[in-house]
Amino acid sequence: MPISPVQQKLFGIRENDPGFQVKKTDDSVSDPVKPERLQFNSWRDSFESSSPSYLSVTPLNYSYNSWGSTSGGSPSLDTTSSSWNYYRASSPMNLASTPKLNNGDRSFLRTLNYSDIESPYGRPIRNKKQLEDYLRIHEEEDKKRKSMSFEESKPFMTKMTTVDNSPMSVLSKCRYQRAYRLPHLETTEDDSSEIHCGDNVLNKLKITDKMLIVWCERMRKWICQTILVKLVREIDEINLALSEIGLPEFQIGNVSLFALHQIAATKSQHLPTLLSVLPYVDMHSNQEYLVRRLKDLAHGGCMGDFKWNSGGNYEDKQWCDDLPTDSALVMHILCCYLDAHLPPDPHFPEGKPFTSKYFKKIPEKAVLSKDLTYIYQSGLNPPHFKVVIGEELYTLPKGRNNMFCALVIFLHYMKTKECGMLGRVNLGQSGLNMLWILN
Repeated sequence: MPISPVQQKLFGIRENDPGFQVKKTDDSVSDPVKPERLQFNSWRDSFESSSPSYLSVTPLNYSYNSWGSTSGGSPSLDTTSSSWNYYRASSPMNLASTPKLNNGDRSFLRTLNYSDIESPYGRPIRNKKQLEDYLRIHEEEDKKRKSMSFEESKPFMTKMTTVDNSPMSVLSKCRYQRAYRLPHLETTEDDSSEIHCGDNVLNKLKITDKMLIVWCERMRKWICQTILVKLVREIDEINLALSEIGLPEFQIGNVSLFALHQIAATKSQHLPTLLSVLPYVDMHSNQEYLVRRLKDLAHGGCMGDFKWNSGGNYEDKQWCDDLPTDSALVMHILCCYLDAHLPPDPHFPEGKPFTSKYFKKIPEKAVLSKDLTYIYQSGLNPPHFKVVIGEELYTLPKGRNNMFCALVIFLHYMKTKECGMLGRVNLGQSGLNMLWILN
């Protein structure tokens, strides 16, 4: 930068300072070296943006920390400061951002000579008011540019000095829009799996959205850790016992239900728990899939592999409609568990006191009566569950949480209206310990 001897003395520039050339001739003599013009961006935009702006920015630092001040109040110019570094306007390097100016900095700017700084608008900036007008105009145009779309801002952006490979330039050419699901990927789930507290069912029962979500998660954990994990462990122990008594080929999951019933009748002294496990696996004839799926659901402690409207794969075979869904499988083992813990009821001689009284499914029709409370499965594939409480049929949101919603609402009714009793069995700590789900 060409400077005069007076400017060298005024700014305290030494002879060996880089970036300056002291003019030995008078100002009236034409200098063969054309001085570089300084162009600077809005200090507000430079401070808020972490990347270089479209306008070339001269990294001048006007803060007192970099310029320094003496005890007498006059500014002391420190030529070792980074604010003396000069970059050409067309340099593609990352430029330092200019800090925000306070009132003290603005008063100090009055002592600067703006006659040598030419504005991009074709007129020099000579005083503080012109500087503020320039900043205001630039900020208005910057806001206008940001509010315009990419196609509208093309003429405006061509006037600015930009870097073609800068991140701002690349991102400004991209237009993002929301993705839509393809038609062939649509599922049979009509509503979202999210639980909405605005439903009439939840409002009437005084259950909030947050409470229902937490209860469903706890119900999943209770079923998995109380029933599934113990059931799978018992199956493994029975299979080990079968191998020890010389029947390794008669493993649960490898033989038919008829063969298992025959073994339970003839080898009861060696396998005392086999007869109690058989109701859990008599849901479907495909024993290999059934046992494999029980082990998959028991893994992880919260049924992480649960699929409400389908099941899992086995032996490289895809799940098909002939196999039970996970919802039907989980509901079946829950009913078997409660059947085993409820006392026998003479009104239901088949030995299923819970299933016969508190669970019904199609093709049976839902019967409404003030003395009835049960869970009703109104759909098989996809599975859908409702709750009958007295003379009202509570329809719940469809989706992967539908079955768990029905279970917690049924449990909530037993806690609030039946004093936590399911028939003669306590659902609290002295019984099945299920009421902690609602706490």
